[in-house]
Amino acid sequence: MKKKLIIIAAVLVTAAVVAGVIIADHKKPGRDTPAQTTTTSSQTTTSKTEPTGTQAPPAARKRGKLAGLYENDPSSVLAVGPRQDTFAALEDGTVWYAYWGDGGGAGFLNGEDDAYIACEEPVYAFDMKPRRMVVGQWSGFAVDENGTLWGWGSCVPGKRDYSVPAKLVRILDGVEDVQTAGEFSMALGSDGSLWIWGSKNLFDANTVIEDAVRIMDGVSSMGFASQNGAPIAVSSGVLYYFDENNEPHEVMKDVEAVRDGFVFGNDGALYVMEGTAAVKTAQDAVQASVSGQGLLIIEKDGDVVYSLDGKQTVISWEGAILIPAGVPIFIDKNQRLCAFCEGEVKIIDSDVICAASGVDGALVYAKSDRTLWLIQSLLSDKWYECPPRMIAPSE
Repeated sequence: MKKKLIIIAAVLVTAAVVAGVIIADHKKPGRDTPAQTTTTSSQTTTSKTEPTGTQAPPAARKRGKLAGLYENDPSSVLAVGPRQDTFAALEDGTVWYAYWGDGGGAGFLNGEDDAYIACEEPVYAFDMKPRRMVVGQWSGFAVDENGTLWGWGSCVPGKRDYSVPAKLVRILDGVEDVQTAGEFSMALGSDGSLWIWGSKNLFDANTVIEDAVRIMDGVSSMGFASQNGAPIAVSSGVLYYFDENNEPHEVMKDVEAVRDGFVFGNDGALYVMEGTAAVKTAQDAVQASVSGQGLLIIEKDGDVVYSLDGKQTVISWEGAILIPAGVPIFIDKNQRLCAFCEGEVKIIDSDVICAASGVDGALVYAKSDRTLWLIQSLLSDKWYECPPRMIAPSE
């Protein structure tokens, strides 16, 4: 009799587990609301380990050590916010944070009071290997290896979090890219969906979009226009800009993509948004960047940088990769970090693998020895006379 009861109990438990799986699968959300499960409706269900976030790092991880950056791609390695909040991702799956600005930004909070951590050596922030990281005015966002979008700070959709310390919040699954400008952000889904949240007007609480809202489908690329900051997107080869009510308006056809806030046509031409129109600026361009001295363009041959500063200055520099910054910054094929300044090229440092800059002029770069370096403000007239300083040793 006892053996029969055990067999019956085992059958009931198995049935309950199967029923639970069926119910859980039935309750998966559609793509019209922010996904809070581990997958989107178009993905295979897999278990994911959520980022731990603001936990004390293992004892072996010493403060300031950045031994092994995650990838040699600035969009996944380094992110610098408008108030000098800097996040760096490492090979061991951790993300570290440093801050030396005045008044805080998207940083992780102290945990003891309302003051942001003021540290010139990175401290552990959370566990993640991001595919993309961006930092805005009061928030940061990262897309992990599985395509899940996470956010932290006060402008996270559905959770304007002012808690101490800052917490990671899961936003959407199936995300390819995320962009942020001030307190307004956009995400591009792997299915071509475009999502927005936040506020375009920092001083009008009535304009805040609290939850991530889906506003367009079939999108292949998106961003904020380099000149005026307007949200723009490409769908089926057509460029759109979004007005103050987030309604799309057609700008032009035959568009390849939006990259770094610039519009690239199928004919190889580079366009810059001026108001609600796209103006052709150059032909055969592959990269562009806006700096305090004008617009820089790299052509397809890879060895010409134009500085359109009113003087139509042209400089040749082989294999340049532009870094958006307060002054024209680029990395050449020999891994030298260079700046076009006062009519000539100045070599800032060598053995540089990646760099990132914030809108206030802070430039952070990593060298091949895994050290992290800072130029606090490129906006000062004589910034190049102040040598870079190390903010994260390799040991």
